[in-house]
Amino acid sequence: MIDQRFARSEFEKLGHRSPEADALHKALASEIATELRKSVEPAFRSVADRLRELGHHLIEATPEYDPEFHSWGYEHRDANDDRALRIWLHTQLGVISGYLDKAYESDDKA
Repeated sequence: MIDQRFARSEFEKLGHRSPEADALHKALASEIATELRKSVEPAFRSVADRLRELGHHLIEATPEYDPEFHSWGYEHRDANDDRALRIWLHTQLGVISGYLDKAYESDDKA
């Protein structure tokens, strides 16, 4: 949940680029990804449901999650038929929280 833990004042207390601030940035990125997943996952299920309505016998496998990239892979398949349609749905969120690198900032202005 995105809450008071991620207030600007909390980051300021930890200092610029401290290990604690870095950990809080990682936690924020993870929370953002979790919030976004709440919208993405039902959309994937909706696609699979529409395919079921069209006669496909799809079941949902356990989603695979890659925490480094905040990505989820969803598989829908007929577990009883190896030759049946298999659908893999994948999303990758570009969630980054951190500070602008001064060297990058000066390169950007050049």
